[in-house]
Parts: sequence; structure tokens; C-alpha cells
Amino acid sequence: MAVTNSAHSEASSYRYVIVGVIALATFMNFLVLFNLGVLLPSISDDLNLSPLEQGWLGSSAIIANLVFALPLGWWLSRLDAKLVTTITLVAGGFFIFVQGWAPIFAILLAGRVLFGLAGVAREPARAMLTQQWVPEREIIVMNGLLNGTVGVAIAVGFFLTPFILDWTDDNWRAALYIFAVMTLSVGVLWQILGRQRITESYRQKATSQTTTPLRSLLKYRQLWIIGIGLFGANLLWMAFITFWPTLMLDEYEVSLVTSGVLMAISGIVSSAVGLIIAYMMTRRDVSKWVLLLCGLLITATSAGMCVTGSLPSLLAMSFINGMGWSFFPIAMTLPFQLPGIKPREVAVAIGFLELALWGGGAVGPAFAGILQEATDDLQFTLIIASVFGLLLSAAGLLLPSKRERRIAEVSAGAGSSAPVSNPHEPSTPGGD
Repeated sequence: MAVTNSAHSEASSYRYVIVGVIALATFMNFLVLFNLGVLLPSISDDLNLSPLEQGWLGSSAIIANLVFALPLGWWLSRLDAKLVTTITLVAGGFFIFVQGWAPIFAILLAGRVLFGLAGVAREPARAMLTQQWVPEREIIVMNGLLNGTVGVAIAVGFFLTPFILDWTDDNWRAALYIFAVMTLSVGVLWQILGRQRITESYRQKATSQTTTPLRSLLKYRQLWIIGIGLFGANLLWMAFITFWPTLMLDEYEVSLVTSGVLMAISGIVSSAVGLIIAYMMTRRDVSKWVLLLCGLLITATSAGMCVTGSLPSLLAMSFINGMGWSFFPIAMTLPFQLPGIKPREVAVAIGFLELALWGGGAVGPAFAGILQEATDDLQFTLIIASVFGLLLSAAGLLLPSKRERRIAEVSAGAGSSAPVSNPHEPSTPGGD
């Protein structure tokens, strides 16, 4: 295991390389996860898929996240973070190749399940690397960057994939082969540049953890509250991106290229606004109100985009919809800010939020496919799915206030020998 006991100066410079390659890995993972809606009409024509099979295909990559997020967070947090990252990137690229080759639906389904498993297996390593390299006060900014990366991945995927299909005579397999090569390239880059940074303070935190990190899930009510919101939001999102391009094409004759551009706009806006929110959160706690507002925005705009084919209206709603999806830096930074939490507990807490997030993602397309099969009305189906976005607003309302969290931090600090920092207070100049 390549471990460096770097000083402050090395961490300050090389951490940007680490974060940059992690962002590339995140980019490829979410590009493949979220551009299925553009590929789905071609896949369905080639393999003669029913609406129910389309729904299960949309859910399949998420099923692995749902089943394995928590146990992998517990187990893989013990292993070499660099090695785990390399293996999961190589495995992810291989399983994209399997999907492109798949001659029947069952193999395609299995390929997406295993690709999802590779992605979720990478998350504990990311949590450990974040704690090793990124100062606490900057973690929300890093999560804002990763949220932005997801938005850019969505934008690039939805914008580029229709053109790849056009260049390859509607060959969805060729598109997947291209994405597989890109993923494997990121794996090679990480193997060359990736490294760990085990400092004395990190080692002390890790060795002071004497109980199982799974117990942390019972200690923190905030995890369950955010989990509820993430479940509802991702149920909406995965149902929407899987079936909305098909709805636009069949109901309003909006081309896949146009749908891709509209969803790309949403992704770009999400990236930009997410970074702004991450910066704001380093100075003032606005998490409750951001979650409340974002839930309302994604619900209203997702439903609105199902009832019109007007390009100006769709453009406006895509822009606002992107603003609504900018809450992820807040949600995914919460585990790092919990009072008295240990490094492996953070990895398990991240796994729990991934479990909630992908639980909604797994349910979303399958729910939409079943409801469409029962009602034969895709528009009605997606409007019903949009309502689940209100669970994010409910999470915002239930999240403890800043004052309540500070009381918890003081209580946790009183029970330990080390002081507990407040990530929302101004940082000391020169600190790492």
C-alpha cells in the first residue's frame, strides 16, 4: 500500500490532483448511469423491450447500489483506498463492454447491475480519500465540485449521445463501447496518479474507533432525515430521465437531440448553482431552506415539463429544474460534519445515504414502468413520480436547526478529549 505521511505543503498542492481524478471517475460513472433515457429508444427497438422491461433496465444499475451500499461501506472502508478505486474503475469499464455486447435483455440487465455495483464499491474509498486529503472546512466545496461534475456528466451525456447515435447509424452498442474505453482510461490515470495520505491525526482518529461503525446509523437522526429526502428526489429523477425523452418524442415530436440539450441545460445549471451553494455554506448555514426550496422546484418543473412541447417553456423549466438539483453538496457533506464522528463511521454514513439515494433510484424507473403498463399513460405516470420530490422539502423542514446542531457538537466535544470544530465558523488562517 502506497502511503505518504505528507506535510501540509504537499497536501495543499497534490490534493487537487486527487480530487481531479476522483471527479473524472465520478463523471464517467454518472454519464453511463444517467444517459440511458437517450439510448433507450434504440435499445428497445433492437431488443424489442416492453415498458416493464425498460423500467427494470432503468432501475438495474441502481439495484446494486441499493443492496450493497451499506455492507460495502462497512467492509471496504478497511481496505486500501487507492487499490479499491483502481479495481472498481477497471471493473466498471469491463461491465460497460458487457452491456454493449449483450445479445439478449438478461445479459444487458446483468451488465448494468454489475456496473452499478462497481460504482457503489468506489464510494467508501472516496470517503476515506476525502478525509485524508481535504481539510474539513473544504469538504463541502469538494462535494460541490463533485455535484458539478455530475451535472456536467449529465449535460455531456444527454448532449453527446444523440450525436454518437447519429454518427453510428443509431448504434447504441458503439456508444457504450466508447464510454467503456473512457472509463478504463480514467482507471489507468488513477493508478498512475492516485495515492493515499495517512497523517498522524488521521491515524489517531481511525485507531480511536473501538466500536462498529454501523452503530453510527443509530446515533444520528440527521442521516435518516436526509435519507428520506434523497430517496424521494432520486425516485423522481431516475423515473424522469429514463422515460421523459420517450414522452417528448412520442407525445410532442420533440427530437432526442432537443431533449438531450434541454437536460444538458439542467445539468449545467445544477453544476454552477451547486458550487455557489457550497461556497455559501462555508460562511452561513442555509441547508434547511435550500432543501425545502429545491424540493419544491424539482417537483413543479418536472411535472411542468411533462405537459408541454413548447420549446421556450421547456427551456425556462429546464433552467429552473437545474437550480432545484443543486442540493447535493449539502446532503453529501452532512456525514463529515456530524459531531464526534470517526473516519470509518463517515464511510458507513456515506454508504447509508447512497443506500437511500439509490433506493429511490431503483424504485423510480420500475415504478414508472409498472404504472405506465397499468395506465397506458406515460404523461400521467411521470407527473405522479414528480410528487415524490416533495420528500426533499419535508427533509428540509425536519432537519435540525443550526442551534440544535451546535448544542449537539458541544455535547459531543464535552465527552471527548479533542475539540470539535464547527465547519460553518470562519477558519483559522494557515490551518489545514
